[in-house]
Amino acid sequence: MLLNELAKKYGTDKKIPDGIKCQNGLLGHGYTVHYEKILKNRNIKTMLEIGVSFGGSIKMWNEYFKGKCHITGIDNNEKRFRKKDLENKNIRIKLGSQNDVKFLKSLCDIKYDFIVDDGSHKSGDQIISFNNLFNNMNSGGVYIIEDLHVAKKTEHIFESINTNDEFYKLHLDETVIKNIKSVEFYESNKLCVIYRK
Repeated sequence: MLLNELAKKYGTDKKIPDGIKCQNGLLGHGYTVHYEKILKNRNIKTMLEIGVSFGGSIKMWNEYFKGKCHITGIDNNEKRFRKKDLENKNIRIKLGSQNDVKFLKSLCDIKYDFIVDDGSHKSGDQIISFNNLFNNMNSGGVYIIEDLHVAKKTEHIFESINTNDEFYKLHLDETVIKNIKSVEFYESNKLCVIYRK
């Protein structure tokens, strides 16, 4: 499985747990298994990743998409990475918060095929990002919110979310809801995948 090998190579916690700690000290969440299936046969040309962290995930995606995807990464500070070390012709890094609506709107200069929210893990921030970015995706795009189990510990909005009906009860913008094709949950409801019509 190519994506998992790349996740291990770059030390990102999206990998299948194998006893070796990632850059952030975790053993891995196992998301790469699901990402491979979700992304199979999709033509991903533009991507946004919320939460750069150590930069391993951005490097993983860049190699996985063979440098043919325009990737934007956002983070609210450069504590664990250096912007200049990650940026290249395919990757741009912007500094700002995922709960800053003005900042989020500045990211809408292009439409995205794929968005991954691995940012603050706070439900309120995740909802703000989703409400402001989902409609700026291309038709057929995929929006993924990672680590819902962390959000449960920090805020309780996602506490019982594990079905489509429960997802729609969140504080979602009506213009966003009408563009949702379907919602799926993986990894014991730690991973939420939203498909755009």
